Amino acid sequence: MSIVVKCPKCGRLVPTRPATMSESADILNNKIKSSIDETSLSRKINKKNNFLSGVAGIGDAIGNAAANVGAFVGSKIGAVFACEAIECPCGFTGHTDLIAETDYSGEYIRQCVSEFNNLSDYTLRFKKALDLLRFRDNPSVRDKERKQVIEVMDLIGKDMAKIDPVFRKFVIIPTTLSTSPQKVFQLIHHNIPDSIAFEAGLTSIPEENTLYVQHPLSHNRYLPFKGFDVSIAKEQCSQLILLCQSLGAKKIKILFKIDHNSSSETNSFMSQVLGGSYNSLATNSQYKNEIHSGKGESLDAVVGYEQEFGIPNRLPQIPKTPLPWYDSPVCSDWRIKALQRIEGNGNLLRDKFTLHLELSSYVNNSEKTIVSEDLKYMVSSATYSAEYSSNAISKNLVSNNMEIDVEYWPVEEIKAHSI
Repeated sequence: MSIVVKCPKCGRLVPTRPATMSESADILNNKIKSSIDETSLSRKINKKNNFLSGVAGIGDAIGNAAANVGAFVGSKIGAVFACEAIECPCGFTGHTDLIAETDYSGEYIRQCVSEFNNLSDYTLRFKKALDLLRFRDNPSVRDKERKQVIEVMDLIGKDMAKIDPVFRKFVIIPTTLSTSPQKVFQLIHHNIPDSIAFEAGLTSIPEENTLYVQHPLSHNRYLPFKGFDVSIAKEQCSQLILLCQSLGAKKIKILFKIDHNSSSETNSFMSQVLGGSYNSLATNSQYKNEIHSGKGESLDAVVGYEQEFGIPNRLPQIPKTPLPWYDSPVCSDWRIKALQRIEGNGNLLRDKFTLHLELSSYVNNSEKTIVSEDLKYMVSSATYSAEYSSNAISKNLVSNNMEIDVEYWPVEEIKAHSI
């Protein structure tokens, strides 16, 4: 537990931080050295006073001194683990004994609330709020000051859209506010800003204890972490299919390569992404060869879906409907392939798109570990074990790759049909 102390040099209120392993070792070495020096002096005095008592008396003195050293060192080792580091802006550095020091957390909260109210930069306000939150539950903090911290967190929620998106990639409405979040932005349930959109079923009201992840293309839009890959796949598939239709698609075939251990998971994934709009293709060697040709990989099975389209009434073009993924750097190949179809005088009659639907490309392993640690203190133990432990989160970091085969209508046929 961190506390707030007064700097011995300038008197400023300074939050402590946990001492590093290196700092703890230095502190321990200094304490042991000091204890040995004191014991050595005591031993010399005892030796002089007990000289006439003979060798036995000297041995007793040394034994007692050694016992004292052991007890002293043991107590100091315990004290080291109760120490925190101090780093004051005035340049003073040192450490403090949490047991012995007076905690000024309450006074520090009052001071920070005043500073918070005078800040105009919303990201700085957010950082100040996190600093306040660290000390909310310290024994020296009064109820009035705890209430001030909640009021500050309430204001932070209202201003969420104005805070740098980097600091709010992960969002949750927790059962209990954590005093030391590293990655997860905490919202108070009754205070959901209108400028932030959550996709949470029919009501669009975020659920408590549910982790949400920032949409890759829209910083003010959040998707549930569980099912994030399905949501992104739905968007990309629907936008790509609309693009291909506008380019004059005759047939679209979607192929998923799977292994025998994950066939049920892939079928479930596909049913959620495509619903009932596609006809399931029987798994056979033909499709295995189509998706696998020339790759030199082993493949157990392929799940395929297809749909056919009538001849269009207009020449290939980019649809007027906004396609965010088409304009994104992630799908730059879409633009290249679309131009090839439009500017190639109708020569492009077949094409293939590959979608790499990997949640791990949006949530890396480092974030996974930190987020899991954050959630341990925000949700119930049952919810944590089932959904947000490191192992549970890893299950969502899976790869679902799909290949989309497109057969286009010849431009000459489209021209003849549209006359």
